[in-house]
Amino acid sequence: MSLQARSDSRWLDPVQYDWPAAHWSEEAWPLDETPRRFTAVSVPFPKLNAAVAEDWALEFQNRTSRLLGTRIKALFHTEAQVWRRVALGTEVDLLDLSTKTVAQTTFDLIILAAGFGLEHAEVPDTTSTARPFKGLDFWSSDEFETDGMGIAAAANNGVLVSGAGDGALQDFVRLSTGVRSVRDLVHAIWSSTPAGASWKEHFVALWHWEDHASRARNFVPKPLGDCEVLRRLHQRHADAVAALAASPEWSTVVQWLDNATAKRRLGSVELAFKCDHFAGCYPLNRTGALLTARYMQERGHSVLRSFSALKSTKPVGHSCAHGCWGHTHEAHIAQGVDCSHSEAAIAKWPASTSVSRVFDGLAIRHGIDPLTFGARTFERLKPQVVPFHLP
Repeated sequence: MSLQARSDSRWLDPVQYDWPAAHWSEEAWPLDETPRRFTAVSVPFPKLNAAVAEDWALEFQNRTSRLLGTRIKALFHTEAQVWRRVALGTEVDLLDLSTKTVAQTTFDLIILAAGFGLEHAEVPDTTSTARPFKGLDFWSSDEFETDGMGIAAAANNGVLVSGAGDGALQDFVRLSTGVRSVRDLVHAIWSSTPAGASWKEHFVALWHWEDHASRARNFVPKPLGDCEVLRRLHQRHADAVAALAASPEWSTVVQWLDNATAKRRLGSVELAFKCDHFAGCYPLNRTGALLTARYMQERGHSVLRSFSALKSTKPVGHSCAHGCWGHTHEAHIAQGVDCSHSEAAIAKWPASTSVSRVFDGLAIRHGIDPLTFGARTFERLKPQVVPFHLP
């Protein structure tokens, strides 16, 4: 909650990413888990954050009051650094962050719940080797939905979103259309068209193909690699969007998008990604990004940069600080890369196959670096299609 509380511009919804499951638009958890029912954020987040946090703290205190001081001890401002098995349990080196001292304590059980890792939103800065350029974090507050996107009105160099996962696709749609979330785009299209429209069968069938790809990625059958699995899944989504574009309802979709983007700089937002498909992500974001790109293409704007990756940046006319947005940067883009190339390989990409472009905004969504605890590294969990405990 401390991470999400930093942002007042993200839509939080417990079921939006269950799309295309039937309950995806209800904005509430489908099971009544008394005494609370998780719902989408519909009040200013700091207020909700405070109310829920107080509720959780009270319930935690009530449930643990009979155990605190005997079996459970709360250690604040403390970090578990190293642990090892001993005769009586697990010995842990605890670092007191206030005094910087380390003490050894033995526990019966240790649970590692440190989260996914640290967001990777940095690229090299050609003007400073000591401080790379760092874009806005995903959970920072932003102005992406405003008409000017937080960029000076006189600027006309456009925006580059770098990445192929959920964060990149979500921000590509928000910046291009001005919607609050990809959920709003897909929900508006779905609810404003006939229930029996033939193209909707293609969208509902994506549930099957998402499950198919999820199973395939877990087993990685040879010679079918992860890239090929995602490529096939990507094509299924593209086929669904093509079915919509070929239907009589496409004109309704175009009209809705025309109204949504009336005050925006149409086609000024580009998405650069390493391969010819998006990465592993939620189906809602994949379809929403492809819908947006299809609309932009029909309006004469080519906005998808496949086999491209942001290599380095250089501030133009200013000294940039971390989280810089709305200031001009020269971006060096490596062309011809693919999914197998690492950040280090892209940074060394030959100048002969790189291009330089000036952009007024850079949104860097390069995923999460997994946390490492000694010899144990935790990989990021793969998105699940629907809640695992639903019948």
